[in-house]
Amino acid sequence: MDSFLSLIIFIFPGLIAFFWIQLFGFTPAVRYQGTEMLAISAILWIPINIVVLLIYYFITVMYKYNVYYPIDMPNIKNFSDLNRLSTNFVFILYYVIASVFTSYFLARAISGKFFDVMLEKVNTIRIKNNKAALSRDASVWDTVFSKDVAQVVKIINLEDKNMFDIGEIKNVSRTYETEKNIVLQRMTLWREIDEKYDLDVSEVFFDIKTGMKIIIYDSTHCQVTLDDYRRKQEEGNN
Repeated sequence: MDSFLSLIIFIFPGLIAFFWIQLFGFTPAVRYQGTEMLAISAILWIPINIVVLLIYYFITVMYKYNVYYPIDMPNIKNFSDLNRLSTNFVFILYYVIASVFTSYFLARAISGKFFDVMLEKVNTIRIKNNKAALSRDASVWDTVFSKDVAQVVKIINLEDKNMFDIGEIKNVSRTYETEKNIVLQRMTLWREIDEKYDLDVSEVFFDIKTGMKIIIYDSTHCQVTLDDYRRKQEEGNN
């Protein structure tokens, strides 16, 4: 039981902040191991714990000098006091709830302007050292397929270029999924459009390991082409 309470007090805040950061779309280039996760959780624990305990401190002061509802809430001055309070259910409940909200706002700050500023500083140094600037995304896969925009792609087998599929992306694998898969929709529609129109190519993604080539078409041009195709279909029906 003591180990469980220690886990909540010293590991949970940083761990939940790390998961918030990943949910907001920022993933490291490699999957962290257990010890690395503990180290990151310990680093994130510091700012979260400062905020959570400061809020607790103001609550204790407020109730300590409240004439109508005086409540004896012990102060936290060291780790022993914190460890002793870990057996108090009300404090644990407060600590968990406050940690979740604090870690959420901390993760938003880290994944927002703070990350942009730090990346800019890092890239400035890298460029001075004749190194290519780092991308905002952790992997090429994320850079190409994690955009919040409709994407029409053509998947081609490099060994047999006559074998291909074309369609609009519905789902793609996340960064850490071992197998990279893509779910396409409206394939028949885009096959017909591909036969009649010359779609503008935006990017080409090569999977060296599997020998697959994925052509990503320009989204704006695809929308214009789709509208034109539908208009001609309606005129033909009339």
